This record gives sequence, C-alpha cells and structure tokens, in this order.
Amino acid sequence: MKRKCVANIARLPASPAPHRRHDATPDGKASAAAVRVAFISQPRDGLSTQGPQQGSVAIVLAALTQSLSSRYRSIALAPALNGQPLGQVTSIDGLPIHHVAAGSRKIEKALELLDPRAMPRSLRTGYYRRYFEHAGAVLARVKPDLVHVMSWAQAGPVLARQLPDVPLLLHLHDDMLTRLDPEEATGRLDPFAAVVTCSQWLADSLRRHVPGYRGEITAIGNGIDPTKFARGPEPERARGSRLLMVGRISPEKGPHVLIDAFVRLASAHPGLMLDLVGPVGFLPLSQARFMSRRMPPMAEAVARLYGSGPAALWGQLARPGERLKERLLAGVPVELRDRIRFLGPQPHDALNDIYRHAGMLIQPSVWKEAYGMPVAEAMAAGLPVIASADGGLCDLVEHGKTGVLVPPGDAAALASAIASLLADPVKARAYGMAGRRKALELLTWEVAARRLEEVYENLLARSVAPEARFMPAKAYSS
Repeated sequence: MKRKCVANIARLPASPAPHRRHDATPDGKASAAAVRVAFISQPRDGLSTQGPQQGSVAIVLAALTQSLSSRYRSIALAPALNGQPLGQVTSIDGLPIHHVAAGSRKIEKALELLDPRAMPRSLRTGYYRRYFEHAGAVLARVKPDLVHVMSWAQAGPVLARQLPDVPLLLHLHDDMLTRLDPEEATGRLDPFAAVVTCSQWLADSLRRHVPGYRGEITAIGNGIDPTKFARGPEPERARGSRLLMVGRISPEKGPHVLIDAFVRLASAHPGLMLDLVGPVGFLPLSQARFMSRRMPPMAEAVARLYGSGPAALWGQLARPGERLKERLLAGVPVELRDRIRFLGPQPHDALNDIYRHAGMLIQPSVWKEAYGMPVAEAMAAGLPVIASADGGLCDLVEHGKTGVLVPPGDAAALASAIASLLADPVKARAYGMAGRRKALELLTWEVAARRLEEVYENLLARSVAPEARFMPAKAYSS
C-alpha cells in the first residue's frame, strides 16, 4: 500500500556551518556572547531548575539554549509556579530564568474545560495575556537583541508594543494556527519577523495556509541528546515482546487504536505486553472537537472516549485519568488487562532504560502530530518504530527503512504491522539500526541549533546592531 506521506526530514537543510556573524571581529571570530536572546517559555508549563525538564516544549527550550550557549547570551522567562517568588532569577546550567506572574493555572484550566464556544480558549487572543504583558515589561528593561517566543502567537501584539525595535521569532510546535481562517492566521503571525517550526511538514503546511505572511518560515526540527539515548544490549530486548507508547496518553494520541491492535494479537502472542508511559487524561473538549474537524479518526476518538452531553464534561473534571483508563480498557477481555500497564509520567532521564527494555515503539496518533519527540528518542535508542502515516511523523519514519507507517485510526493495519515485526526480528533490528543512524546524523540538538542560528543571524543582520542596545549582564537580574 502506498503511503501518502513521505520522509520530509531529508529535505531539511543540512546543518549549516558556522559563519561570520555581523558582530564578528576582523579575523572572522565572533565576539564572546555579544548577542542577547530572550526565550519566553509557554505560560502553562514552568521550567524545572533541578533535574530534567518534563514538558516537551520545556525540553526543547532548555536543549536549544544549552546548544547555543557558546554563541549567544540567553535569558529565559517562565511562569512562576509552585510558590516561586516573582522575579527570582534561577538557573538551568547557567541559563538565567526570570519567573513571571502568569495568573492562576487552575482558573485558566477551568475556563478551558468549561468554555462551550467552537474556538478553544487556547487560540483566543486573551489567552494568558497577563503573562505576556509581564514578560514584555521585564524585557523592556533587559533590552535583548532578539525575542524567541515558544508556541503562542498571542504574545506577538503585546511584545511588539513593548519592544518595538526588537525582532520577534515565533517557534511553533503544532498546527493549530492552520486551523484558523487564513486571514486571521496571517494576522496572528504579522508581529513576528520570522517563524521556525519543529518539522518540515509543519513549515510547508503553514506556508500554504498563510501565503500573505511576509516573514520567513523555516523548519529547524527538534532533537535528541545522543549521549542520553544509547542503543541497549540486544539481550534486554530479547526477554519478551514488549510494545511501548510514550507521551501524553490522551485520545488524540490514539491509545485506543493501539489497545485494539494489542487485543487482536494477544492470543497468538502469549508473551506480548503493552506499556503506556505518560500522563493519562483529556485535552479540553472544545479543543479536541476543534482538532477533529475534517479528521475522521480524531472525530471517532472524541466520540468514543469523551462521550456526549454532561458525561463528556464531567469526565474531564472528576478523576479524568481514571475515567479515560476505564474507557480505554472497556473492550479488553479481563484476562488480558494485566498485560497492559499504565506506567504514568516518568522522568525524562529515565526513558532510555524504558526504551532499552522495549521491542518496538508505537506512535498511533489520530491527529496530525507536528513532530513526535518519543519517535526521535526511540530511533536514537535503536528501536524500530511504527507510526501513523500523517503529519510530522512522516518526517521521521521512513516506511520500510526505519520503521512502518500505517493509516491513522486503523487498528487492523496497526496489528498487522506489529505482527510483521514480531515475526521478523532481523528486519525489526535493521529498522532500529537504520533509525539510530538517521537520528545521530539529522536529529540532534546541535543540528537543530545550527539551523536556528542561521535564522537568528538573518534576523539580526536586518535589525539594529546589538551594540546600540547593549546592557551589562547584571540587567538580567532586574
């Protein structure tokens, strides 16, 4: 069966060689960390100052700043959570973090869940507006040379008013803007001098959707740390047939499709196990319905797992994780349920050991994933991957080379793909090795950082020279 998607990651530009910057010395060497970049983290998730980051966007921010640390002087602004004092400057491996008021997460979450309107609250212009206003006020004192905004285009108009001479860069991790009217989506992007995306698929989709946008849209990809995801010894994987899903366990990720496929295979493979790693719960119903437009597999997931009427709302408010588990297991024979394990969220630095004990990674998403961080990590760990043939997953998985692509929402096709790898461990191992080679060559943070650096340099070359706005490092503590 031909797949509609292709491996677009190969079309990403090769890691650009370091080049002379506009602030270079006459011999071509860049002056030490003269350019100041301010990263604004997304408002609903904080940055951990101890231990590994937990959210995918936080992982991206921390990894990119670390990869760029020798070339740029960076600061991060993040919401003050868990009692962190406002304005307190902490550090992640030398990256200063300024904690900013973001309002009540509980209130914002309740508003997201209860909002009955068609457009989800997370796309509305007022979403976490206070957070972006407070972040802009901090940066108006710091005077950075460039502001890198994670995820939320709503920050654009606020920051443009407070920092009129500073180029703004938007970093997108999903395709939600492409679901707005093209004119409205273009207006959301207009305050930004450029946009970077986590995949070539997302960059291409956005360009088609907003042809009137005047800035550059560039795919930089995401990354993995090769030192953290090493291929495990083969005997670890030979202990049993273990299927693995990693990430948010929620309807749009397709856990129901994977569980259906597992049930189809379980009797013929008595040693087969299924591990689901990640937090279990629902996205706000309004957002899930918005995402399901023109996407039958996603619409089926919403109808099956959210329910309808008051039950759909109640299921998000009262024990949502347990309720979703109950609905996912409703069609599973009792004798098979102890072979399906919900392992919950795990520290990011514990994932390599989890990958080492798995036979293959399954990413059965029923919506258009913009990237698929667990897929890249599993590839780096040498695991074969089976993924839905849609969105950014096609940038990562090359069908018949590093894994298998199957139609989204098709449990029979997924079961067949799993069975084919179980029956042919030599092929499965070859897919895993090919995936690891690809990950080490194209999917590292250093590769993504070099692509990002090229975007930075193009923006800075068109803006006021950083020396004109220089402030000493102590300004970051204001």
